[in-house]
Amino acid sequence: MLLPSQSMYIFSCFVSAVGLALVVVGVTTPVWTYAEITKDNKTTKYSQGLWQSCEDGVCQTITKTGPATMMSCKVLSLISAVCALLCFTLLMIHLVKQICKIPSPQCYFALAMVAGGCSAVFIIISVCIWRAEYFDEEDNIYVGYSLILPIVGGILVGLSGGAGAFSSRNYTAPRIK
Repeated sequence: MLLPSQSMYIFSCFVSAVGLALVVVGVTTPVWTYAEITKDNKTTKYSQGLWQSCEDGVCQTITKTGPATMMSCKVLSLISAVCALLCFTLLMIHLVKQICKIPSPQCYFALAMVAGGCSAVFIIISVCIWRAEYFDEEDNIYVGYSLILPIVGGILVGLSGGAGAFSSRNYTAPRIK
């Protein structure tokens, strides 16, 4: 049975789920950068993400490994998504154990906090690498929404891991008779 004082913990689980969804959507969508180029009164729209590049809405999967910066962004983004999933999973496992009055190890909180923090750090590093390599405002290449989503998601996951650990710092496991 959950107490009213545990509402912050439940809220941190919800925020973790939202953050995880934002990280996954942001990493998988192809609009990290976009450009509109006009030639001969015809405007062509280009966009690119980690896994696809699109021209006028027709997307192709990027099959080549690409430059080292692209591979670094892919790897760091995937690590961030895995850390976000780990943070969410640990918070949810503890929540279910609290509801069922099953003892839960204290290390879940520390691991959730570390995983959430790692998710935020890795996605921010990935975005910084992408920004340094692929943006050029002189060539009309701009930030796409897919680049913003994982940043917000990573920060939410990091905050939820910390909030979950903070809200459960006085947690005492029920004693088994």
